[in-house]
Amino acid sequence: MKTQHYLLLLAIFVLTTSFTIACKKSNDNKPLVNTYWQLTHIEGETVTKSPAIPCIQFLSDGTFNGNLGCNSFFGNYFAKRKKISFDYLGATKKYCQDMKIEDHFGKVIRNGITHYKIEKDTLILLNKKTEVLRFIAATQKEEQ
Repeated sequence: MKTQHYLLLLAIFVLTTSFTIACKKSNDNKPLVNTYWQLTHIEGETVTKSPAIPCIQFLSDGTFNGNLGCNSFFGNYFAKRKKISFDYLGATKKYCQDMKIEDHFGKVIRNGITHYKIEKDTLILLNKKTEVLRFIAATQKEEQ
């Protein structure tokens, strides 16, 4: 009789553990670090290709880099417990026909971002509780 109880408990444990693992896999968020984040929205407005797709990537050494839409940019960041701060160091200085998205993205990334959240494949950068930038996880090949 004891053997049957142990087998029943073991079966319940295996079934609940398997279910929990399956649920976790389906709800996984992309990591902030080493994910290529493609910009989709600035302050609620949809972003289009301009001439390149604006993007950012956070590296494990505390640096970030990306493309503002024409020029590359780089700097340092600090992220802990969904708080994030940027030390924007600079960007290349090419001139492009349409600099509107570039200028807007550059201004926003340098000013006031305090928090972030990740929802599956979406990164949202916030100024306190207001969404400022929205990105989607992508492969670098999609940039071209």
